[in-house]
Amino acid sequence: MALRLMIGFAFLAQILVAPDARANDPGIAAFVYYQDPHDNSQRNQYAWDLLAQALEHTRAAYGPFTLGPSSVAEERPNANSLLNGIGGITVSVFAAPMNLHDKIIPVRFPIDRGMLGFRVLEIREGDQTRFDAIANRDDLKSIPIGSMGFWADTAIMRRAGLTVVTGDSFEGLFKMMGAGRCDAVTRGYGEAIREMTERPWGDAPIAIERHLLLHYPMPVYFWFRNTAEGRLSAARVEAGLWAMQADGSFEAFFRKAFAGTIARIEHDRRLIVELNNPLLGDQEPLKDERLWYRPVYAN
Repeated sequence: MALRLMIGFAFLAQILVAPDARANDPGIAAFVYYQDPHDNSQRNQYAWDLLAQALEHTRAAYGPFTLGPSSVAEERPNANSLLNGIGGITVSVFAAPMNLHDKIIPVRFPIDRGMLGFRVLEIREGDQTRFDAIANRDDLKSIPIGSMGFWADTAIMRRAGLTVVTGDSFEGLFKMMGAGRCDAVTRGYGEAIREMTERPWGDAPIAIERHLLLHYPMPVYFWFRNTAEGRLSAARVEAGLWAMQADGSFEAFFRKAFAGTIARIEHDRRLIVELNNPLLGDQEPLKDERLWYRPVYAN
């Protein structure tokens, strides 16, 4: 999601200093993340601004820190960037799970309260009537849905018995829909709202489907290397996030960042189609209601 919270300039100046400052002072913990030089959307800025606040909440207990992007640019971030410490990277953000045999470890606190798991469909303009007739998950099985093969959505929807057609590129999914090979593309709610303006597929007549809201649990975590230093950093961030949860600042931060998306979800009151997520293990905090967003009308 291309959402950004602004933090006071004085606060940023205090913490967003050169990450390699630690080379001069080993007593300062360095938190270094990946930054795509070709991506101007700053889609992960929510995560890094949240991380800054979590670290500040633990300054008294853990000491000073630096937080900033890696000086080494990669075309595409992945778990191996963190695993191998490319460019000095010490922290990453990924959706669970990352199956690297405990070589990297998560802080199991869903930083977006599961918002990534609320999905809408982008469809051809004029097809809404067909979707209005869907009353449950079984009805949805007759709709071929376009998805990228490596997206978690693909495995989740297929396990739920939905019909999934995979494509080789994001833009290609919409070409497939235009050619009739699929009838919808699943997107995060916030992503879909943004894409109606940005139109990444070109000039195809696409609309956001208005009736359905697919949902599956999909936590997004901070990840660290499974080293002594990484485990200490993970413990610090976990303590900071829980401190924010306790004093209400996490909820306020989340609500401000996702205000527009939440307002749309609550206003539209869509039919929620629940899907299980078979990719998750039994260690995820799925039953802790404090950590997850649920639409008020779904309670």
